[in-house]
Amino acid sequence: LSMSKGEQLILLYEEAIKNLRFACIMLKKDDMTNFFKCTTKAKDVFAYLSSILDKNYEISKDLASLYAFFNSELIKALLLNKASSQFEYSSNFGAQ
Repeated sequence: LSMSKGEQLILLYEEAIKNLRFACIMLKKDDMTNFFKCTTKAKDVFAYLSSILDKNYEISKDLASLYAFFNSELIKALLLNKASSQFEYSSNFGAQ
């Protein structure tokens, strides 16, 4: 079975959305390992989408900005939550 480029694009968007939803669930459950995995997968999808943009279309510039924004926000979330979980771990470790 082969898919059109449009169908492949939709699957990539759905994969990113699925991983972002799971990341939110994992964050609420305080499951930082899976939060990082899901967030990284979504970030990788947006990085890939950015890398395959056809610059011959006017919309590509807007999509590149959108993907860069998503990646920037995901990186912030990863860094903030990693720092937070490391602080919490070191605080708990020191209390024992």
